Amino acid sequence: MVSLFMLVIIIIGSAFFASQLKLSEDITKILPDTEKINNMNFVYSNSKFLDKVVFNISFADTTINNPEQLADFADKFIDSLNSKFVPGLIQSIDLAPGQEEMLSVYDAVYNNLPVFLSEEDYKIIDTIITADNIQKSIASDYSTLMSPVSFITKKLIAKDPLYFTPIALKKFSAFNIGNNFQVFGRYFISDNHRNLIILITPVSTNKTASNNILFDGIDDIIANLTLVDFKDIRVDYFGNAVVALGNANQIKKDIIITITIAMLVLILVITLFFRSKRTFLIVFLPVVFGALVSLAMLFILKKEVSAISLAIGSVLLGISVDYALHIYSHFRQHQSKKLIFKNLSTPIILSSLTTASAFLSLYFINSEALNDLGLFAAISILSAAIFSLIVLPHLLGSKKEVASEHKPNWIDKLANYNFSGNGYLKSGIIITTIILYFAAQHVGFDADMMKNNYMSDELKQVEKRLNAVTNLSKKTIYIVSPGKNIDDALENNTLTSTIINKLTNEQIIQTAAVVNNIFPSQSQQEEAIIRWNKYWENKRETVIKDVAKAAVSTGFSNKAFNNFNTWLVRDFSTITPANAGIIQQLFLDKFIIETDTMSAIINVVKVGSNEEDINKVYDAFAEEDAMWIIDKRLITSEFVTILKDNFNKLIIISLSFVFIILLIAYGRIELTIITMIPMIFSWIWTVGIMGLLGIEFNIFNVIILTFIFGLGIDYSIFIMRGLLMEYKYGIHDISSYKVSVILSGITTLLGIGVLIFAAHPALRSIATMSIIGILSVVFITLTLLPAIFSWLVTYKNGLRNRPVTLLDYIFSLWALFVFITGSLFLSAISIILYIVPIPKAAKKTFIHKLFRYLTWFMIYMNFLSGKKIINPNNEDYRNPAIIIANHQSHIDLMLM
Repeated sequence: MVSLFMLVIIIIGSAFFASQLKLSEDITKILPDTEKINNMNFVYSNSKFLDKVVFNISFADTTINNPEQLADFADKFIDSLNSKFVPGLIQSIDLAPGQEEMLSVYDAVYNNLPVFLSEEDYKIIDTIITADNIQKSIASDYSTLMSPVSFITKKLIAKDPLYFTPIALKKFSAFNIGNNFQVFGRYFISDNHRNLIILITPVSTNKTASNNILFDGIDDIIANLTLVDFKDIRVDYFGNAVVALGNANQIKKDIIITITIAMLVLILVITLFFRSKRTFLIVFLPVVFGALVSLAMLFILKKEVSAISLAIGSVLLGISVDYALHIYSHFRQHQSKKLIFKNLSTPIILSSLTTASAFLSLYFINSEALNDLGLFAAISILSAAIFSLIVLPHLLGSKKEVASEHKPNWIDKLANYNFSGNGYLKSGIIITTIILYFAAQHVGFDADMMKNNYMSDELKQVEKRLNAVTNLSKKTIYIVSPGKNIDDALENNTLTSTIINKLTNEQIIQTAAVVNNIFPSQSQQEEAIIRWNKYWENKRETVIKDVAKAAVSTGFSNKAFNNFNTWLVRDFSTITPANAGIIQQLFLDKFIIETDTMSAIINVVKVGSNEEDINKVYDAFAEEDAMWIIDKRLITSEFVTILKDNFNKLIIISLSFVFIILLIAYGRIELTIITMIPMIFSWIWTVGIMGLLGIEFNIFNVIILTFIFGLGIDYSIFIMRGLLMEYKYGIHDISSYKVSVILSGITTLLGIGVLIFAAHPALRSIATMSIIGILSVVFITLTLLPAIFSWLVTYKNGLRNRPVTLLDYIFSLWALFVFITGSLFLSAISIILYIVPIPKAAKKTFIHKLFRYLTWFMIYMNFLSGKKIINPNNEDYRNPAIIIANHQSHIDLMLM
């Protein structure tokens, strides 16, 4: 009763603490804690415009062009967004600047024009200020003013009759939607009046739960608006948040469908095998208990864990079912709870320790999510094992009930088959392993995580339509220049802008929004002002006179352009982002990051899908420490590279943990080694088959390898237990261990292998690896392990006097090597002596002595074996004698 009370307390307490655990949906937690990834997190956490969602409002009939209707729809759409989702789920909605804002930008540029002009711009000014072109410009101004134009236009002409300001203003167009768009009211509309673009920034790209609510709500708004009043309108939207949500939803959908299928099949298989309806529920109790305890421990230790680690870990928890299956299958066979503890307590504890240690080896990978995964899986497995041994036996049926249910089936028949006695199977495994070992050398790491992204056909069409009208959905790379403060960042961005402009001129970069092109650093501004003053030093008076002359000849008064004259002779000074006014508000604010510890400038470049061009952009900035390349694809590629570098370390650590645990448990290195052989062989098979099928490692299937590693050890431990029981006590019960291994393999294969039917490529990758690995590990364990164990303890005439030890084996191999080498050496010496001109008797004596020394060395080199010479007659073999040897020993002939 006390035990039951304690169990209830543990379950209730675990459930309570587990419910308090916070889940982080930040996908970046799976990435390692490196400088580049920390830089990316800094930019994504502080940027005001990254990961925007682009809305393309257009007509379903592409021949219609009605900007008023598009704008009317956009008005109602934005009103709905503002009322429902701002500020809770939408951070900002970006529209086109209004007329007043554009005039303010014009004034800001006009009043500080020198700082916005590059050296190349003066070549344009050279053509503008020729006497003929001044005359043409003033005449054009006069014609414009004579037509019905606004007061604002008249004001602009008076200030800048030669249109110097538009030279600088053109640079701001790179920060707009695109060259083929114009401002229509407060919106950006394409030149053909068929597409209207709106940008929104979700509060968080990585929080799929909140984004699911957001985009479901947006879909409802669009559906309601297009139901009656705007039937011809089509709204597409695309962005990282949309793709991330699509991935998350597809994974959920796939998992729900596949788990449903798997559960139904597992219920059928387990129920039919054990012939008990309640068995299925009881079998999964250790899994539930292990998960609860693990979540509770995670709360106590960490308070918050990565959601993705729990998602992957929940898939791997299937290994915990094995312990219940082993217990049930043994009870089914023997109907004795005492035998369960006697036969299974050691292998279950040993299995849980080795598997947990394999998962804990993930702690040696520099990734918070993988660390969480390792801890979650390890605690779950240990808890499930303890529950299986202590609680589960009390839930088993009566002997009579189980005995009536126990009827042999095809699994029993398969378990009774002597795989290890089939020479063809054993030879096939050895040959296949050798072949697959070389095939495994060709398996690479797929650094492009984007291949494991899922995009529905509908979303692909949306991206295609958006690419047709704008470059907003094209491949975007952010080049960031950090600094101690804004001016330091702008100074660092000088070189960045030079490289970007060079790549743009080479057409590697399609378009680029470079901050220094519209707002230079302080030193650049100072140089620009000096350049301006030097340029106008000998030209200013001439231009003023030419403008006045052209004005009078065209019909203006001689004072019409006094403002221009005053502006041309004024002194200009540098500006900072803080006093840049409207330029800061509309442009710089989105591309500048300011924190207490660091500032940064963000430049946005667009490239095509050409792999070569993308890599050229990466390479151009790779060696520059003062520049950060912020691109999720590059970051994930680096993670996979790090994972690849740590992969061998992960294997060595896992093997070391398992080796030490098995060595302590068995006390014999021979048993430890042969227990690990099936796992190593199955690993080679899995990776080798990957090589033959052209499958590469990625971030997902590497984790599954750890799972297969654990399964291989588990199965070997249980089969080894059956073999040892038979060898020690003569209990022929190996078939019951085989049954539980086969049943475990079937249930695991069904549980995870069913993911092969998933639509998401990452889940299919997991399933493919699982199917290959599970089939390999079951087949090799059932075939190879009993065969090797049998070789250790038996020979053709029965049991050995003592089992083969590792030292015996090493010295046997060493003796064979010495014998073959010595034989070849003596043969070579004999051939050489044949042509040497010395007496034949001397040759024979020399050969005999060499042969004697070789045989003496072969006998005495095994210093671990004791040697006792029995010679009662003190025979020294100087006199001729007949010696008879019946070759009962391998060394009798060598002794003679």
